[in-house]
Amino acid sequence: MNVSVAAVTTRIPEPREPAVAALLAVDGLTVAYHGDLATPTVAGISFAVRPGEAVAIVGESGSGKSTVVNAILKLLGGTVAVGGTVTVEDTEVLGLPEREFRRFRGRRIGFVPQDPTASLNPVRRIDRQIVEALRASGLPEHADPARHLEQARELLDSVGIRDPERTLRSYPHELSGGQLQRVLIGIAIAQKPQLVIADEPTSALDVTIQKTILDLLDRLRRENDLAILLVTHDLSLAAERSDAVVVLEQGRVQEYGSARQVLTQPRSDYTRRLIGDIPGLALDRFAAARERRAPVPPDDHALRVIDVHKSFGPTRALNGVSFDIAPGRTHALVGESGSGKSTLARIALRLLEPDAGRVLVAGQDVSHLKRKALRAAHRNLQLVYQNPSNSLDPTFSVGRLVGEPLLRYRVGTRPERRARVSEVLELVGLDDSFLPRRIRELSGGQRQRVAIARALSLRPRTLVLDEPTSALDVTIQSQILQVLVDLQEELNLSYLFISHDLSVVRQFADTVTVLQHGEVRESGRTEDVFGRPCHEYTKALVASIPTATGLVTTNHPEIHGSGIHPVGEGVSP
Repeated sequence: MNVSVAAVTTRIPEPREPAVAALLAVDGLTVAYHGDLATPTVAGISFAVRPGEAVAIVGESGSGKSTVVNAILKLLGGTVAVGGTVTVEDTEVLGLPEREFRRFRGRRIGFVPQDPTASLNPVRRIDRQIVEALRASGLPEHADPARHLEQARELLDSVGIRDPERTLRSYPHELSGGQLQRVLIGIAIAQKPQLVIADEPTSALDVTIQKTILDLLDRLRRENDLAILLVTHDLSLAAERSDAVVVLEQGRVQEYGSARQVLTQPRSDYTRRLIGDIPGLALDRFAAARERRAPVPPDDHALRVIDVHKSFGPTRALNGVSFDIAPGRTHALVGESGSGKSTLARIALRLLEPDAGRVLVAGQDVSHLKRKALRAAHRNLQLVYQNPSNSLDPTFSVGRLVGEPLLRYRVGTRPERRARVSEVLELVGLDDSFLPRRIRELSGGQRQRVAIARALSLRPRTLVLDEPTSALDVTIQSQILQVLVDLQEELNLSYLFISHDLSVVRQFADTVTVLQHGEVRESGRTEDVFGRPCHEYTKALVASIPTATGLVTTNHPEIHGSGIHPVGEGVSP
């Protein structure tokens, strides 16, 4: 790695009156990946984190969040030019050689990465990975190898692992996402750092697990006077869990202030747009589209799931699940990991056989159709996968990806198929210039639009949307939801919407089924289930939704006009 460091003098703005000196001070941080500070990727980034304080860095994909974090941790690879200063207590660290900086990384600055499955060694047990962190600490209390396993158990207990002994003996693949994230937090605090940088620590977790992990970080902060630098694309989560917020756009600071100030008195148009895209606040964004829809006869169904049961050996995955989706409407399946959502979707698509029960697509019972008849029925029911980067062939052009279902079903002539591909791309907001491109050349939002266009090519009546926005930042998420709403209105599509993001479900779905351990806990209109939950499990889910309660007010017309309503003023919490 060849890193050049240049000093840049920039005044650090203060989000509030400083009570104590900064633990971390970032002043004029500028990074250029191609070595030329005249054309930087991020420029002039300044903020401070004090002991016991939580500061959030917020922005869309490509805003520079990860670059800032990697610069602070000196993890930038390749030939990189770095300007400005990063000071930890009284030491400027950007200019330190790697050997000297090692006493800061881990020991004074802990790091919780986004993806625990990519951060933990899959072929080493958890005990060995934690013991390795203890050995690296250099702390006197960790000098005795005979006590390392005991200290590892104590560490897992401190981060809320219920069975530390079993967890220590486990490999990463044997643990849930929430457990893995707790292990990473345990490793991050093993060396007793003063600051922990958490990079999107909950983006892939269910809402209740997300709340548990964030509660854990809050508790550690209170008990140990630990400072937190939280990197997230979720502005509502940042506002709810942070003292101060830094808003980045294209490598520049657009806003820096207290969480309350940023949400109630945003100064930049970009921040106002981010606030307007928070799904937990903009509950009536699609109200006008709903009002324009014609009523549906009660006996008209695009998809019916009737008393479906499924077990895998002794494990009961689904137990008598039923719901209906009306034409042109959206029904959501929600619940934590392991609740049965994905199993039910696979049964609806006949990718998995139920033990009992029926699935009707456009009035046709597909439960026991043979291959040829099932293939024909599938034209009415298509799937949009969670991650288009994994589900779309990277060697195919966009034109071939979107047109492939037409070719497989032998629909039309070559000119007719080409015209249909252009037609569906236009429906999702893409033009013919995208036809020769590969997936790697597209942004996350563009990839998801291509995945939707591919699913639409056969003119289905119903789409199964499997976590279609979970990997997207809040602004791109909002755009994709708008595309889906527009398509539903124009084509009278029905959606089976699977999501762990209850904020999006509350905004987007007409009806919802809440699953827990394969059983229906509640089902009905979304506003009824979320606004007046009856089951304790549903109440816990709703209570876990980040809402930035009390921070957004109606005193700002640019926010109020965007459809945002504060909790307690006409919107159920």
